Amino acid sequence: MLGALGLSPEHEAVYSVLAGRAQADLAELSELLHLPAAGIAAALDHLVACGLVKSAPDGAFAAAPPAVALGAMISERRAELRSAELALVTLAEEHRQAMAGRSISELIEVVTGVEAIRHRFAQVQHAARTQVRSFVTTPFIAVPPGANPAECRWWRRACGTGSSSTSRR
Repeated sequence: MLGALGLSPEHEAVYSVLAGRAQADLAELSELLHLPAAGIAAALDHLVACGLVKSAPDGAFAAAPPAVALGAMISERRAELRSAELALVTLAEEHRQAMAGRSISELIEVVTGVEAIRHRFAQVQHAARTQVRSFVTTPFIAVPPGANPAECRWWRRACGTGSSSTSRR
């Protein structure tokens, strides 16, 4: 859940345990998480450096308040994403201008290879705002019907169901 903030599952596990208690020491965390002390120590070092955990002089550790510590990380990530979106707009406009006046054969991208097709199709699908329309005939090689995980996720979000059906009406 916190991977989007750059935390590994181990970091998240240590922080979650600490968030649920006043404090804990290295041995206690190791016992609670069933992980070696060296791994816990490395996770704690990272969490301290990120400002998510503070250490006490007695060797115990405590989680910083999630609303403050994680809130700051989320705000930073939002700012980074806004900068990336602005760069996207600028680059898209530069690309559009560079392509202006080109012939249709220069504008069509030919993607070859099953993995390359799957990758580009997923990119197009994730970039789409409402839908992707395609015309595909048999044999289905790269993305056969019912084998598109992105479409399955879209279907569940759009319909509010747990169904994995991929047909849209």
